[in-house]
Amino acid sequence: MHPSHCFLRIIMIHWVIALFVLMPLGEVVANKPKDPTLAATEETLVLQRRTGYKPESAETAGAMPLGVPVPGSLPGDQMLRDARVAVYEKNSERAEFIYLKLLEKEMPLGERLDILLELAHMYGTLNERVKCAAVLENFVALAKGDARMPEAYLDLGRIYRGLGDFLKAQTAFNNVLNTALAGNGTELDAFREVSLRAKIEITDTFLMTGNWLEAERYLKRLQVLDLAPKDREKVNFQAANLYFNKGEYGKAMASLRRFIDDHPASPDVCEAHFLMASTYRKLGRFDDALKEVLVLLQDDSVSTGATPEAALYWRGRAGNQIANAFYEQGDYLNSLGIYQAMVPLNPGPAWQWPVLYQIGLCFEHLRMYPKAREAYAVIIEGDDAQKPQGPPAKEPLTSNLIATQESAKWRLQQMEWALNMDESIRKLAPPSIIVSS
Repeated sequence: MHPSHCFLRIIMIHWVIALFVLMPLGEVVANKPKDPTLAATEETLVLQRRTGYKPESAETAGAMPLGVPVPGSLPGDQMLRDARVAVYEKNSERAEFIYLKLLEKEMPLGERLDILLELAHMYGTLNERVKCAAVLENFVALAKGDARMPEAYLDLGRIYRGLGDFLKAQTAFNNVLNTALAGNGTELDAFREVSLRAKIEITDTFLMTGNWLEAERYLKRLQVLDLAPKDREKVNFQAANLYFNKGEYGKAMASLRRFIDDHPASPDVCEAHFLMASTYRKLGRFDDALKEVLVLLQDDSVSTGATPEAALYWRGRAGNQIANAFYEQGDYLNSLGIYQAMVPLNPGPAWQWPVLYQIGLCFEHLRMYPKAREAYAVIIEGDDAQKPQGPPAKEPLTSNLIATQESAKWRLQQMEWALNMDESIRKLAPPSIIVSS
């Protein structure tokens, strides 16, 4: 063989070897069958990206003291125990790292699903809704036929709705119904229960999005069922809410009053009082609206079933709505009474300063200028020494609080200028034209 031919053959062999070496591993083993129940699946890698998992920095996380073995090097059972201990100790950073590291290992599908639900539960308790949704999406993608799928879809729907994605929420709730219908007879009671809760959530979502026709359709179905007391309570409140939003204020008022009387410890009672006050306002019964708002603001028993955050929200919304209505009508005294009842509910400036500003305006209109000056001064100085329930002086100010403070300064300057001008005019005017009060 000619030497040049040998040389060319050697070059071709080198090129083939180089191409083989440089070829992505996935292409080399493309025909190898994959077992979705084993190893670190593609879904796991997607989950790691969506939860912010960073393998290159995880081992140096501050939650891991020196001398502790890297979790990935430990047996799976030991890693799972370590993760649960970290959750118990509220060391979420370390627990998250161990769970995600554990999901890289080969394991039966059932164990993988158990770990995914544990991780989702941890994210849920931390209110990490986006991460929790990512884990639950991973779970339902793998858990075909698993009896826990309806509950997972129910949680997913609530998370999507809380994030404002109502379309995905409705899809998830409908998937609850579909997976529950496909369940076997041994889980029939559990599937019936979760299906009922999904229908209640679907109705709530239609109410939130203003789809009264679909909300009414679902409510009619729910009202004829033999419901447990808690479910009946929820459906009754949904019906009252629907009557209000459809403008059927007579039915709304009767339903809301019955709901408040029958379910005083319900988490929806605060919202029911708000809707009741709004109904009175719509009907022009402002005295009744005032009484309803003051009950909500001053009676602690109405908030026994609600979270502090929810109770504060509905009190603030009701108080501002009815107080503003009185203010626009020129009824500054009743408006002032509501605002004054709102002040002690929260000591933070984000709550108090807008309320105090409105109090100052009411005092100005009532010509009680020293009181108006005191209200504006609390905002301007940010000094809790001037008012027992005043906001902390050192709390950092947001742009809204700075704007409120600037508005209070301007109002105070204008008020002082007007008072000085009135005094100057009085001094210059002849005594005969000054009318004594």
